Amino acid sequence: MHLSLTTGGLVQENRTKIFWGSRFSSDLVGNAYGYRIHNEELLKAAERIADISEEGEDAVIIVSPEFYKERVPGKVNWLYTMFEGTTLPKLYQRSIQKADYLLAPSTWVKGLLEKYFDKDKIFVVNHGISKEFTYKRRFYPPSRTPFRYLWIGAPNPRKGWEELIVVWREIFEKMPDVELYIKTTVLDKVERKGNVILDARNISREDLLKLYHSAHCFVFPTRGEGFGFTLAEAMATGCPCVATYYSGLTDFFSSFVGYPVGYVLGPGRMTFIGATGDERTHDTQMAYPDIEDLAMAMMDVKINYAEALSRGDSGSRQIKKDFTWGKAARKLVDLVETHGGLKNIDVKKKERETKKFVIEMKKSEKKYVMTMCAYNRPDYTKQVLDHLQGCVGIEKYLFIPCVEPGNQEVVDLFKKISFVECKPIFHEKKLGVNENTWYALKSGFELCDFVIHLEDDTVPGRDFLLYMEWARKKYRRDTEVFSVCGYNKIDNKPKEKDNFRVFKNNWFTPWGWGTWIGRWQGMIELYWHDNVETSWDIFMNNYLRRKKNEIRPILSRIQNIGEKGGTFVTPEFHKENQYNPIWVESVELQKEEEFKEIENGIH
Repeated sequence: MHLSLTTGGLVQENRTKIFWGSRFSSDLVGNAYGYRIHNEELLKAAERIADISEEGEDAVIIVSPEFYKERVPGKVNWLYTMFEGTTLPKLYQRSIQKADYLLAPSTWVKGLLEKYFDKDKIFVVNHGISKEFTYKRRFYPPSRTPFRYLWIGAPNPRKGWEELIVVWREIFEKMPDVELYIKTTVLDKVERKGNVILDARNISREDLLKLYHSAHCFVFPTRGEGFGFTLAEAMATGCPCVATYYSGLTDFFSSFVGYPVGYVLGPGRMTFIGATGDERTHDTQMAYPDIEDLAMAMMDVKINYAEALSRGDSGSRQIKKDFTWGKAARKLVDLVETHGGLKNIDVKKKERETKKFVIEMKKSEKKYVMTMCAYNRPDYTKQVLDHLQGCVGIEKYLFIPCVEPGNQEVVDLFKKISFVECKPIFHEKKLGVNENTWYALKSGFELCDFVIHLEDDTVPGRDFLLYMEWARKKYRRDTEVFSVCGYNKIDNKPKEKDNFRVFKNNWFTPWGWGTWIGRWQGMIELYWHDNVETSWDIFMNNYLRRKKNEIRPILSRIQNIGEKGGTFVTPEFHKENQYNPIWVESVELQKEEEFKEIENGIH
């Protein structure tokens, strides 16, 4: 059975007509809180700009696939849904095939759904956050004691309460000036044990807002979210936030607005409520937050609260500007106007089809990701791949080359790769250096929070990957470091003690480099908004100079061989300024050592 919701009153002829259908069992509302709030708020916003009536050719359904048993007949079906694991349950896989289009609340969920559905028929419409979640000015030092950490969520391990309790017991339990407030839904009472408060009451939205306002820090060590409602609500109030940097919340959460926590993907069991009210399980991959990272982030907020408040203010401005129900409704209506309607979809054919869906993309188990951009230089590309094959640790990587069309030799080189797990992306049309680089990094960040990137003329040395892995761990929490680069041009052979030393540099070098997702997203958003005519690496260099650092080795782990075919480089300029006569492959290393940052600071 579906619900028909209408605005009433006069209907303007030029307004888009949409049929609103949803399925919620009244006794399961508590278990479908996110879907219910989403349905109610988006509907109210959509009613202001569209005609919500039974006459609409497009049916918008906001519901879990578990409840999407049958299509709304005779209409184009837009299913707005989500899931929090890396794979969908078989029932969900079959269910979504009944829809004509899928709507996802986040980019991450869209990527998940693309494993099972036509990616060209999946669109992202982010959730909004209600205006009632008002900004609360907090003070440094905190205006009240003790310092309150707040966690809100269902009593489900996916919400990360287990990791939070471990950190609390090891670090915070005996601190006299802190408390942990846990808001969940188990028993209708409030209990205190030491400096931990457990609140399991059913409370109003007004009381929920008061709870956000009372907190100095919101902690959300989730293992996976379709969007991350509570995190976005906390951010809207200006509360400094600590959260796992994974899944749907990465659309709005980064080191610019909060404190991202690292994670490791591992096997886990999702639990969810079925259509009959029974508890279902699904074995999948989940993100397990790094305990040490979580503890350090929580402590960072308390110790450097002025900085935390600054990030909280930035987060509040971002949520209130970009994540409103009005914007969500406008995008939804625009999508229906552009893609929907019976004229664009053969509904009868769709409803006649028997859907026996078995499509499932292989999930790579590789821990690290490396991307590469390739164009029309097969000789250079072959040199890069030959050296890459000799890199120590290459077997741990998933390699994603993004290949421009136009040179079959280059295409064939990537098709024949067998020394590493390789998932090449062969573009049908030329994107150009700027967009191809962005596409490569975006593809890598969908799988990993740190990505290494090569060009078709940047040759890696044998221990390049060891250096990058060391730097990834060393500087993962140092947000003053934007990137790690393997290239450094020197004129004289370094002393033996300098072969494994690195230094900070106020520069950006695009030759054999890597960065973290939050740092990349912050910069690339500025670039795409304001500087699309500028080469992306020039923009990065100009913006980051004297603001952020890159890490470089004294002895280069990268050779630049791009003498020919470059956009701005002549052979003479390349030889004088870019070619490296002294690099790791030209020096005999006496022994392998741990990399170490030199003490005399920025060069």
